[in-house]
Amino acid sequence: MNPNDTDIWKAFRNGDEAAFEQLLVRYYRAMFDYGLRFQPDEEQLRDDLHDLMITLWERRAHLNETSNLKFYLFKALRNQILKGKRSQRLFVDHEGVAEAELHSPESPLPDFAEVEATQRQTAQIQQVIAKLSRRQQEILHLKFFEELSNEQIAELLQISRAATANLLYTALRSFKDIWRRKALLAISILLCS
Repeated sequence: MNPNDTDIWKAFRNGDEAAFEQLLVRYYRAMFDYGLRFQPDEEQLRDDLHDLMITLWERRAHLNETSNLKFYLFKALRNQILKGKRSQRLFVDHEGVAEAELHSPESPLPDFAEVEATQRQTAQIQQVIAKLSRRQQEILHLKFFEELSNEQIAELLQISRAATANLLYTALRSFKDIWRRKALLAISILLCS
């Protein structure tokens, strides 16, 4: 039986090195993908993640309990990256979006037409998302890729729930507007050819 997040976090805070490893195995990839929203330099992001994990380990006896370990780690990573950028007086735009998985491990032989369609749609979505502001990209990632609640997003971004809902609405509306313009442009090109 796999331990749940509460057990892992408790063991981590008590100095269990196996819990530290489990935490990394369970959340490193998700944290890395989330961190790309703020730090597109993958080398720097790895350093930020390393520094964060070392800090958490060194301060483990002073860490509080959490009801949502993933949210806690995301918030800690976000703070770590922003702290580093403030100290460097650097702010870098994010242009990349993590690639979506194209097929599940349960289907070892992918349907190539389906894979191609998924790749094409993923590329289109990434192009539209790249045209949004960084803040809009971040809230869409938190809501739809990380499945955080509006309350968790508000706490992570340090804004009110109302501001979160407004930002989410604005981001979705912008996404739809850009998507619609791209579709109209594609139809116009097809009609003119």
